[in-house]
Amino acid sequence: MSFLLAILLVAGRFPVDLNGLQKYEAAWSEPKPAAALVDEARAEFGNRGVEVADYFLKHTEPRPRNDAYFFVLRAVGDTETALVLIRALPNPPTHESGTLDRHFGEVEAAIRAVLETNDPVRADPRIVSALLEAVATARAKPYGTGMHITLAAIGLLGLCRSTDAAKALQVLAANADAQIRTAVANALGRLTETPETQPTQQASPVTTLLHILKADPNAEARRQAAESLGGLNAGEPTIVAELRSVLSTEKDPQVVDAIIQGLTARAPPFKIRGSAAS
Repeated sequence: MSFLLAILLVAGRFPVDLNGLQKYEAAWSEPKPAAALVDEARAEFGNRGVEVADYFLKHTEPRPRNDAYFFVLRAVGDTETALVLIRALPNPPTHESGTLDRHFGEVEAAIRAVLETNDPVRADPRIVSALLEAVATARAKPYGTGMHITLAAIGLLGLCRSTDAAKALQVLAANADAQIRTAVANALGRLTETPETQPTQQASPVTTLLHILKADPNAEARRQAAESLGGLNAGEPTIVAELRSVLSTEKDPQVVDAIIQGLTARAPPFKIRGSAAS
């Protein structure tokens, strides 16, 4: 064993095996990858999620493709892995190899890979705190660059499964920027309530979405709120009644269309201002 290799092993910094990563490139696009391949990734990279994430952030060569990183991160990523990626979202580190630094969109996709199927990570309150820090950092940037990152971080809040996430989105729903409120309405539509993490009534996604739909001055924010309400499983009787009520006063045609689609999906047939609709 070489002296350098010995140092790397002792320090716990043995580099990611790129050859090992490349064989997972095609698996990411499979709707249901073979369980054996997932088990293989876990056996090969288990407890190395932080290392894989750090390497992904700093090494941007064309191979292995991002798909390979995303597959492995989904298989082995834990809370610490997600935190490494979230902290890099507003300011990806300088690349150590490759041509360019990671784009925030690539980092966002890597975070989604960790969060989307990992309930313990999504329920960890540290994830919400880190995403809110990313929002604050991004909003301090020039509007033209920081807003895209802000919206990405808000979207990731919608993948969380905690009361903290619902409360954070409720606060952001009062933001003066219509783009942020629209992103919040979209994220709230993805924020599933569970018995373990069910928000209070005041911070409920349904309550916040109904407030946006009824009171937001921006039509796109209202349209997104209506669309999200139409797709929620929670509070169905309340949602149907509220959508019917708003339909009688809403003037914007796109918002009206979103409300009708939501009602049609939930409780067909229904009546619009005295006329039958289906």
